[in-house]
Amino acid sequence: MSKYYPEATLKSASNLHARTSRSRRAERTLGLPPVLFAAMIGTYFLFLGAMAAAFMNPNLVIPFGIPALYIAMAFGMPGLWARIAGRPDGHFQSRAEFRAEGMEIATGHFGSTGASAQLLVLPGLIVGWAIAIAVIAATV
Repeated sequence: MSKYYPEATLKSASNLHARTSRSRRAERTLGLPPVLFAAMIGTYFLFLGAMAAAFMNPNLVIPFGIPALYIAMAFGMPGLWARIAGRPDGHFQSRAEFRAEGMEIATGHFGSTGASAQLLVLPGLIVGWAIAIAVIAATV
C-alpha cells in the first residue's frame, strides 16, 4: 500500500538528490541532448525528401530549396547562439544519464522517453503525412 510522507521530508530528499547528482554538471544551452535535435532535423528533411520524390520536376527546384533553407536556418541559428554563449564549466549530461534521469520541467519530472516522444511526435506525424501523400500521388 502507500505510506504517508510529510511534504517537508519529500522536499528535503529531492533537494539532496538534486544537489548530489547534478552539482558538477553543466547545463546545455538548448536543454536537450544534440541527438534529439539531429533527429528532428532529419525528420523535417525526410519530409522534404518524400515530397520531392513524389512531385519533383525541374520547375520545383527553387520551391523545394526554399523550405530546405528555412529548416537549415531554423536549426542553424540556435546552434550558433549556443556556440556564442560559450561552454559552461562541468560536463554535459550524457545520453545514458539522460535516459536514466530524464529531465525536470515546469510541471515536474519528465522521463527521457516522454521528452523524446514529445519532441519527435509532430515531426514524425508530418513525415507520415508526407509519405501518405506520396503514395496517393503515385497510385492516382
